Amino acid sequence: MLICAAGDMHGKIDLLYREVAAFEQRLGRSFSLVLQVDDLGVFPDPAKVDRKILDHGGAGDFPAWWLAKKHAPVPTIFIKGNHEDFDFLEPRGQSSNRAILPELHHVSNGRPMWYTTPDKKKTIFVAGIGGCYSPKRYKQEIGTTSPSHYYQYEVKHLIILSAYIPVDVLLLHDAPGGIWMPTTGGRQTSGYETTGPELADLVRRVRPRVCFFGHHHQRVRAQIAGVPVEGLGLVGRPGALVAWDLDAGYVGEA
Repeated sequence: MLICAAGDMHGKIDLLYREVAAFEQRLGRSFSLVLQVDDLGVFPDPAKVDRKILDHGGAGDFPAWWLAKKHAPVPTIFIKGNHEDFDFLEPRGQSSNRAILPELHHVSNGRPMWYTTPDKKKTIFVAGIGGCYSPKRYKQEIGTTSPSHYYQYEVKHLIILSAYIPVDVLLLHDAPGGIWMPTTGGRQTSGYETTGPELADLVRRVRPRVCFFGHHHQRVRAQIAGVPVEGLGLVGRPGALVAWDLDAGYVGEA
């Protein structure tokens, strides 16, 4: 199965699928699935966009997609970032089919989903932890949490599930602790400066075939305990898309 992992979009949905189509043409192969790691930009009501979202381009294409009930041209699974309409998104991530729009599915934290190709020949298990790390909030309990972060109980739940059902692909918003990323000034920063060790431990214990993350808008290639960990850039820039064959591994990027 050939998948396309995609980085932060911030509402640029039309651009994403144009670039996916161009990538397919370049590879001479079609993607079975797009996996998008965060900040898709789910804002059906543009009035709910705040100053931080405006800094990332506003509501983008989603309001038009929502009104038209548009169909994603390639089946797509995504996790939340820290810039979404969480009041809209979170309840739908708990539903049985996770569909936000036709062929556009949201995986909520710690609640993996199966995806089966239309020909019924391949099935994969996709799990995700969206949102950012907060050392002050991480151990808060259900009912006291902020939807823009991830929490210990979500991570633990996913680890328990993975003991019974192997996870094929793990999607993260934030970087696992210890991942080194270049900065705009040419320096490097460790994920430990912004992220705790919990996500790195999650990768070690869940042991997916591959893990993708976004948020930092950096193209990064790393490993944790032998698991490939791929950081993705911002859609519209080089390094935003990665083609990955679940049997053969890395194929290419755009």
